[in-house]
Amino acid sequence: MEKMMKNPGFEPSSSKYPDFIYVGTGKVATTWLFESLKAHPEIFMTPVKETNYFDLNYQRGSAWYAKFFEDAEVGQVIGEISHRYLQVPSAINRIKSDLPDVKIVIGLRQPVDYCMSDYLFCVRNGRYSGTFSDWVSDGFDWESLEYKELIEPYINEFGIDRIFLYTFDQIKSEPQKVFDALCRFLDISKMELTLEQVKPVNAAAKARNVALSNIVNRASKFLKRRGGQKIIAKVKYNAVVQRILFKPINEKPPISELERQKIMDVANPNILWLSDVFHTNLEERWSK
Repeated sequence: MEKMMKNPGFEPSSSKYPDFIYVGTGKVATTWLFESLKAHPEIFMTPVKETNYFDLNYQRGSAWYAKFFEDAEVGQVIGEISHRYLQVPSAINRIKSDLPDVKIVIGLRQPVDYCMSDYLFCVRNGRYSGTFSDWVSDGFDWESLEYKELIEPYINEFGIDRIFLYTFDQIKSEPQKVFDALCRFLDISKMELTLEQVKPVNAAAKARNVALSNIVNRASKFLKRRGGQKIIAKVKYNAVVQRILFKPINEKPPISELERQKIMDVANPNILWLSDVFHTNLEERWSK
């Protein structure tokens, strides 16, 4: 699907570029979202979940970016998923300049659950070795809960009608309903999810060998900045590799009421903003 871009450095020609981009955050069933969208016959998803074009690889140019979408069929809606764009200020200006009519998808998670999930992810990858209490004190990125600051620029640039917001708890409780709503947003036909597709994905896990996991994580970061997204995808989606590196977590660390309250004190003003702007009942759902 050809698009004319404003940026003179962007080369539309006959290339294909996204009609929608998931801009963030992580830990909100984006692997489930990626696989479900990829299964829809009217959608083409990038062969890798994250191109990191608008944050880490913009200097590689539009021709490099376009290669991720070259296999899309005529008439397919094209999409990509990237976790980092929401928290990289330069990304929104680049997206707006190059893809002025793109639709934006954003996923969020209940703040306490997100904080825990982020902690477990960093521990799993050998990036953090302290307790959850330590994490709340000095490890967690509190700006990730500043929803107004993160999302409002996208509203200002693209308009709220071009933004689809979903939450992790909605995916867990009503995956088909969320997927149907997303299909309406993208102007495509509804698709019935299979029993396999409604199962949870990327369950919490921990490293079998922290040192090895840390090496793999560092290698992933290195490759992301050097155009190695396809290599990362081959490793990330290889079930054998994942079983070698990680094992499921049966029990999560406890969360004290003091820690819970500290997290919610930061998040609550932003939850109120979300509820008002997107007309949701987040305040009620996330306070439980």
